[in-house]
Amino acid sequence: MPPKKSIKKQAAPKKPMRGIKPTKKAAKVSTDNNAAEKTTGHLKKEDYLVIIDWLKIKKNYDACFGTDKAPLVGQPPKGTINGFELMAINLRNQSLSKISLTSRQMEDCFNSYKDKYKKTHTLSLANGFGLTPEDQQTGIQTIKQKLDSLCPHYQEMHELMGNKAFVNPLYKVDAQKDVETTNPSDSDNSDDSDDSEDSDDSDDSDNSDTSDKGKDKDSDEASV
Repeated sequence: MPPKKSIKKQAAPKKPMRGIKPTKKAAKVSTDNNAAEKTTGHLKKEDYLVIIDWLKIKKNYDACFGTDKAPLVGQPPKGTINGFELMAINLRNQSLSKISLTSRQMEDCFNSYKDKYKKTHTLSLANGFGLTPEDQQTGIQTIKQKLDSLCPHYQEMHELMGNKAFVNPLYKVDAQKDVETTNPSDSDNSDDSDDSEDSDDSDDSDNSDTSDKGKDKDSDEASV
């Protein structure tokens, strides 16, 4: 008998793996996350103005940077408020880009902006600062435009931070000197006391002269 031919069994074709299609909700969340990643840490020019306007309110400024006042005696200090978290919330609500930042990211962004303002302010005080041919080629025609190109909303930031110690360390010292010169109470009192003593001495001398003249007149009448 002829040998049997071995019959090779064909392997069944593998079924293609079915990919899981993302739902519309998941796709939307992914898109939102990508948009947030693009905007995180990159503030637009109008965002800085939102921050400045918010910091003009004293309680908001104090929440971020504190106050110089010590707590009253016998009263515990108030709980610390994370001002930069409030700043981030306000920016997200007011910004057209709806940028979403954590309190740490918000603080880092503002510190970078503050450093940029300080450098621009220092540069503006340097000798020879002004418009250059390069500035005019880029469309900058005024000093204000140049300052804004170096630091967005420079003038508004200067009105907010220009008198702070981190920008002008001598500002606080000068203010203290002004207070001292406008209250020379001790020296005025000492001068007044000297004047009163001199007047008292002069009055005493006048009285003694009058009494001596009276005595001489009485002695003359007695001799007559």
